[in-house]
Amino acid sequence: MKKINDVNLIDSYIKKFGIVKIFEQEILKSLELFEFCQGELIYAPGEDIEYFYFLVKGKLKILFNLSNGRRLLLRFSNPFSIIGDVEVPGKLKVKTEISPVDNAHLLALPKNLMREKCLDNPKFLNFLVENLSYKLYTTSNSMALNLSYPLKARFASYLISISSDEFMKRRVEEIRSTKLTEISEILGCSYRQLSRVIKKLKEEKIISFEDKKIIIEDFEKLKNISGELYE
Repeated sequence: MKKINDVNLIDSYIKKFGIVKIFEQEILKSLELFEFCQGELIYAPGEDIEYFYFLVKGKLKILFNLSNGRRLLLRFSNPFSIIGDVEVPGKLKVKTEISPVDNAHLLALPKNLMREKCLDNPKFLNFLVENLSYKLYTTSNSMALNLSYPLKARFASYLISISSDEFMKRRVEEIRSTKLTEISEILGCSYRQLSRVIKKLKEEKIISFEDKKIIIEDFEKLKNISGELYE
């Protein structure tokens, strides 16, 4: 995590996403900007958090830790979204694992300031309720799809979700490969099942491997398979 002391950049994010309409000037001046690198943990299960975050750049991967020690992919989060909307107001410990897919910028509001100054602000509370409703809808939808959609569709959606927008414009993706055992775990399948799906996608010339990276050869076919489950 790196703090970015750029007042102009902070102000541009505040204006771009309409945050100026939610808070008073006192709160706006207290917002800090942090950069998290790919794979770096923003929240970890069981910890007490210090900040309420606004995602303003990048994409986040959200995993849920099960009681048996396994993890399950819940969804991916894009700007403009918030993190800590459940934990901070309710004074709850974190139950998810959140990390950036690529380098991400997050505006941060100290949790104590948020609790003291924002929970009696009608504009902020309305904003919070709207976001919680959307998060509940997308998470429950994602969990249902995890149970009903075939692994091929889930893996295709995962590949699309972790690919960068820059490459998506070219319809050719280079994905930094995570261990396949980790991917199989968060998709709720075995390593052998995932290997069979990867083999099938390679035979169909939808993906290939190069220098330990997955290359998406046919983005449109992969997108059609995926149904964009985790977006």
